[in-house]
This record gives sequence, structure tokens and C-alpha cells, in this order.
Amino acid sequence: MEYKDFNKIKHFHPHTDPKLRDYRHINFRVVLLADRLRKNFGKPLRVVSAVREQTKNTDIGGAKKSRHLPRRKRRDGEGFAREVYECDALDLGLYNKKDFPALVMAALRTPGLSGFGLYDMKTIHIDVRPFRGNKGARWISLNGSHKRWTWANLQKVMK
Repeated sequence: MEYKDFNKIKHFHPHTDPKLRDYRHINFRVVLLADRLRKNFGKPLRVVSAVREQTKNTDIGGAKKSRHLPRRKRRDGEGFAREVYECDALDLGLYNKKDFPALVMAALRTPGLSGFGLYDMKTIHIDVRPFRGNKGARWISLNGSHKRWTWANLQKVMK
């Protein structure tokens, strides 16, 4: 597959999704992952947040090292290397919050998901950060503060 070949993506596209218009600064692997998650879930999802400027990230209370901030990366192409700035994360929203438990289960079954977070009963965070050992990052946001991923905390969010 060519780098950022959006013809291979079924559900998310920069021409139809305004949050993906700045696709040059979004890691294509996270868009592929979102498409795979959408297929596993079986219902429409919307991109709530993708790449962010530092000031916007600060204004909304984002983490200092948020995966939504573009990072410098090296891409090796056909006989040359170039540096690009990309974010590794997308926040995806539901159209019906009753589907939230099914979305969480679909996300947990989606291969390649290395970062996963829950904001509320209708928004999840996915990213393609490098794995540490055999685990990615898992967190739950409860009342504006990030908590460790536990079944007890998950049950609090699901209420």
C-alpha cells in the first residue's frame, strides 16, 4: 500500500471528514486502525479530534506530550529519507451513547491498538504509539482526571 493511500480506506476520508483535512500531519496507521475499528464495531463513528496545535491542546487541557501533537519522524522512501511531522492519535465519537459498551469491546478486539483511552460515554481515544514491552497505554478519564485502566474504573464510566 502506498503511503497515505486513502483509496484503501472505506470509512474515513479527508474529503468527507473535516478533522482529517490536515491529513499530511496524521500518521496513516492510525487512520487505518480507525477504519479497522469501525469495521469491527459495525456502526458509524466520527472523528472528534485529530492533529492539534500546542496552544489548542493547552486550551482544552490536553497532556503536555499528547499523541495529538505532531512529532518529528523520519520516513524512508525510495532511496531517500525525509522528516515529517505527524500526530499518532484520533479521538472517535459515537452517534448514540447506548453503543458505548459495544465500542469498547470492539476496540479491545482490534489488533494494532497500542494506545486506548475513554473520555466519557461517547468518545474514545486511539493511537499507534510504540509498544512498551508487550503492552500499550490504557487509561480512563473520570471527571477530568486520568485513571489507570481497571475494570472497576471502567464500570464507573459505563454507569
